[in-house]
Parts: sequence; C-alpha cells; structure tokens
Amino acid sequence: MRLQLTGVTVVASVLLVACSAFSPAPTPAPTLEFRPFPAPSGSPTAEPPLASLETLPPPEVLEPDQHDENGCLVYAPDQPPDCGVPADPADVADGPELPAVMGFSGDYYTNRLSAQDVVILSEATVVSTEGEWAARGLVRNETSSDVGDVTVTAALRGRDGGLLAKAETVVPIDPLRPGEPGPFELSSSVNASRVANVEWSVASNESLGSPRQFLIEQYWSLPYGNREPRGFEVGTDPPYPFIVFGSVFSRAGMPAVRPVVTTAWLDSEGGVSWVDSTPVEMASGLIELAPDSFGDFLVSIEDASVGPGLEFGRHLMWVSEARKVPDGAGALRLDHGGGLTQPHTGPENEGRNDTKCPDEKECP
Repeated sequence: MRLQLTGVTVVASVLLVACSAFSPAPTPAPTLEFRPFPAPSGSPTAEPPLASLETLPPPEVLEPDQHDENGCLVYAPDQPPDCGVPADPADVADGPELPAVMGFSGDYYTNRLSAQDVVILSEATVVSTEGEWAARGLVRNETSSDVGDVTVTAALRGRDGGLLAKAETVVPIDPLRPGEPGPFELSSSVNASRVANVEWSVASNESLGSPRQFLIEQYWSLPYGNREPRGFEVGTDPPYPFIVFGSVFSRAGMPAVRPVVTTAWLDSEGGVSWVDSTPVEMASGLIELAPDSFGDFLVSIEDASVGPGLEFGRHLMWVSEARKVPDGAGALRLDHGGGLTQPHTGPENEGRNDTKCPDEKECP
C-alpha cells in the first residue's frame, strides 16, 4: 500500500487498509490519495525556492578526446562519428528536463523545495499488510542545505492506540543534497495485521559526508533466471542472478574512502520494491578511489523471491562514501552497513529485536 500524509510537520499518520501483501516486487495496489502539506494558516502560498543542482557537464566536456567539435562520439579515426538519433517530440515529457546530477541517477529529484523540510515521499513508499511489518520508500531533502544522518522512525500502534513497537533506520546517503531523494528500509517483528496506525517521523542533522562528485556509468544488465551464463557464471548452474554492471568516475578533489553504490528498484506504480548496497571495487584492493579515476561495481541479486521482479532502468542509483558516524570518542568511523534498521529497547519492545544484525551486536 502507499502512504497518505497529512499535517504541517514531518510527523504523519497512515491507516493500514486491506490490500496486497508486501513482497520485493509487490502486486500493484491502488494508490491512496495524497494530500500535500498545507501552507501555515493565515500565510499566503509562496513560490517555493529552487535547488541549486550539482550537475554534470555534457559528455563532450567530460571526455573531449572521444568527441568531435559537434559533440558527436568518435569510436575510431576510420569510422564516422555517432551523433545519436534526434528525440521524437512525442517522446519528450512536458516541462523542463533536469540535467544529470553528480552521484545520482534516477527519478524523484526535484529543483522545487516546496516543503522546506526533509519529507517522506508517499507515492514511493510501500508498506506491508501481511506477515511481519515492513516498509521501503524514499525521503527527499526539500531544504536549502545538505543534510546527513537522516533518520526515519515508524511508531506502530494497535487498534487500541497502544504502542506495539518502533522501527528506525538511517538513510545511507550522506550528504543528501537539496532536492535529492534517499532510500530507506524498515522492518519489525510485529505482525502487520496487528498494526492499525503508523506514526512517521523524519529527523536530520548536519552532513558529515564528503561531496558526492561522481559520474555513474551503467553499462549492461542481465536478467534473473535460466539464461546463458556469462563470464564468472560459466561452470555454475542456473538460475543465474540479476546483474547490473557499471563504473564510477570520481571528479572530487580528494580520495573517496570506500565508495558504495546504493540502488533502489521501483515497481510499476513508482514504489520502492528493493534496495541494495554494493561496494565500488578499485584496482589492487585499494580502499580509496583517487580523483579522476574509475572503479567498477557489480550489483548481483541472487534471491529467487526478488531477482525475477527487477528490471534494468526501473531504478534509482546513488554513489557515496561509506557513511561516517560518531564513535563516542569525538571521532568518526565508517559505517559499512548504512541504512540498517536499529534495535529499540524498553517495555513496549520486550522480547523483540528490530535489527538486521544478529544479537543486537554492531553491524560489521
């Protein structure tokens, strides 16, 4: 199901109604009516400020040696340049096309900062109604500044209004820039059928991350299932995983420590169906991606309940350094499991552990 957000703060309520169960590739369900956050009472509706997008220059500027004076791609001196095919006017969407953004690829980016807060995108958030309660979705930074440590909390309440549990997670992207979406996943051991109401809240802090000045290149994808094996798959048995292969080019002025590619796949209605994080592989086992250098990534989804529902092109992709978190001694450490659901303790959570890390130990 989708979220219905109301109110003038980032805290909202959603009534769980009967619809299809949560799954990595959920059955399309009717989208609930979305009511935008209203303007404060008595104040005129102002034109929202515009974000200053950290955009990428065109390919002929990024790779001048591979393009001619007309911006056409040159493969070899003895071959004609490739100037591409002019776009069909019927295929061009209404409104201005947003330029390519550093460190991000996909939908839900906006340059209109309407809410002036970090908000949950109801149209991109899917909540379970059967089995253990779970949710996947997107937030978006609609403030005028970079934010970090974006925390999404869901308070699950029963039919009597009592608190059943709380689930909390940190968006793994830092910094999350003005106008940029970020993915989240939440889960709880509470059965979804017991949940009558969910109170959502979003909090954020000043960003501790380094500027995400990366170019994402996605080269090819292979579907999940019984297909011809490729490369490292030769000699193994099907079904073969869903794969996306590509590279990351750093345009930052400093090395990027342990860069990670985070991918969120969308279902047919634009809701988040799966989230994956994959490290960028550098040469010779290095942990830093040097300025003006490339690293490769290979997204591989082997889960038979997930892989068949994923499609190349129906996804968002981010590149960022491994998230930095305080270590309790005034310094920062790298969190290699960014975005994992955190455990909560207290009487209302006795006997449960809403965490993806066993025994409530720190994730590796």
